[in-house]
Amino acid sequence: MVKKGIMVVWSFLIIFVGIAHSGPNEPAQIYEKAKKEGKVTWASTLREKEAMPLVKAFQKDYPEIKVTYHREHGGEAMERLVREVISGRINYDVAQIHEDYMQEFMKMDAVEQVDWSDFNVVPQFIHFDNRFVGVFDYPYVFVFNYNLLKKEEAPRTWNDFLDPKWKGKFCVDSRPLALFALAGAWGPEKTLDYIRELGKNKPIFVRGSTKNANLMAAGDYMINATCYLSSGIFIKDKGGPLDWNFPDTIPTSWADFSVLKGAKNPNAGKLFLGWLGSKGYKRMDDINWGRSAPFGGTRKEKYYKGKTLSYPPTKAQVPDRNTFLTEILTALGLRKSKN
Repeated sequence: MVKKGIMVVWSFLIIFVGIAHSGPNEPAQIYEKAKKEGKVTWASTLREKEAMPLVKAFQKDYPEIKVTYHREHGGEAMERLVREVISGRINYDVAQIHEDYMQEFMKMDAVEQVDWSDFNVVPQFIHFDNRFVGVFDYPYVFVFNYNLLKKEEAPRTWNDFLDPKWKGKFCVDSRPLALFALAGAWGPEKTLDYIRELGKNKPIFVRGSTKNANLMAAGDYMINATCYLSSGIFIKDKGGPLDWNFPDTIPTSWADFSVLKGAKNPNAGKLFLGWLGSKGYKRMDDINWGRSAPFGGTRKEKYYKGKTLSYPPTKAQVPDRNTFLTEILTALGLRKSKN
């Protein structure tokens, strides 16, 4: 009797939990609301030719919902989005939040907190307590012009760039997010020690991976130590004479998206981002594999084997992000020390 009573209690608990879970945010009900909204506006750094195959695939699965895409990138776009959030005039439902601004958006409580597991989003994509879905992985690699430098002669490790023979011959982005990401695996002290040595070799400072990849393809520069793999692939696919080596420690980061609070079409936004994080992301391997996920049999996963991945440092490692970025620029020689 006791055992039977326990089973009855468990049955009621299971039923209760099932009912409690089937609330207004259940994906099936969100889908019905999304159909009524009928549209979703998406903003990211993806180029049109990269984004539109994803848009078409989503609309094939959900023909009732029209996706409008806008390419937005750079600090100016983020500042504009911050102003929109503050004013309440939000133009996007789903937006990519740049790494530099994620903490600010969380402080403003400007992004929806969604149980993305309900949408079968890949667990590795879910960041900052269900506020962001990091659909794509952005590794930095050593991109070079193979007409100017043979692959076997090009640097393969970070220490290779400390060799005096590379003095004044390699590029580094003046927005040092690649070097910042190294601190995730190396720690801030080791990273700064390395950067000081790197600075002694007089890197050529550039701004923007795609712009620099174009200039490398034209023969203006030989090699970039902090170039997005996706930029190298994009220019190579256009016929540029570019190749790359994956470094021994690969600095990388996620392209994090969120549904904005106050969005005009929040349910369609949740449905779209849930689709990206559970199904749509798989298509990126054929669109630009430099932005694909680092698992699931992708090309990138094969190149990552045996390498150390370094994601941006945690707040425990680097309490003040802006201060550390300034220290990196000082170590490189781009800013003068106050001492």
